[in-house]
Amino acid sequence: QYCIIWPEKDAVIAVTGCMAQARPEKAETLAAADIVIGNALNAKLPELVLDFIQHKNRITLIAPHEQGEKISPLCSESFEGKTRAFVKIEDGCNRFCSYCIIPYARGRVRSRAPEKIAAELAALSLSGYKEAVLAGINLSAYGSDCGLNLCDAVEAAEKVPGIERLRLGSLEPDQL
Repeated sequence: QYCIIWPEKDAVIAVTGCMAQARPEKAETLAAADIVIGNALNAKLPELVLDFIQHKNRITLIAPHEQGEKISPLCSESFEGKTRAFVKIEDGCNRFCSYCIIPYARGRVRSRAPEKIAAELAALSLSGYKEAVLAGINLSAYGSDCGLNLCDAVEAAEKVPGIERLRLGSLEPDQL
């Protein structure tokens, strides 16, 4: 069951994220939703809202996860006013725990190359950030898809001039 709060008449309602990605058949039945998109298109939401406002046609775009797909990046420019930046280095999970929807909603483990992590951190350092959080859905699984491990990401990150402190997001200790 879903509780729908009826908005102002000109509001645009979007359903996105893990629920839409993992259960598209349910997301598509939400009659009040103007836009239904999966995780891969979250960054295009502003563009899709403008398209809906212009054409008033319901938008439904949910693509299944595919082997080798890229990680959806965080928007680095959105850390204004914060003391630390977040760098997404991993997405997905291979564990398929009985209580968790992540492997279905986010796909299998995908890791960013250490040089891409270092490049993003270098840009953040030039923007004045001295502290960064390495983040991911299952951070402990970083590199399991490409023959690396979390140490490789940390070592690449710690070499970036200007980044003085690194933090790690949530870890699954049994995978370290």
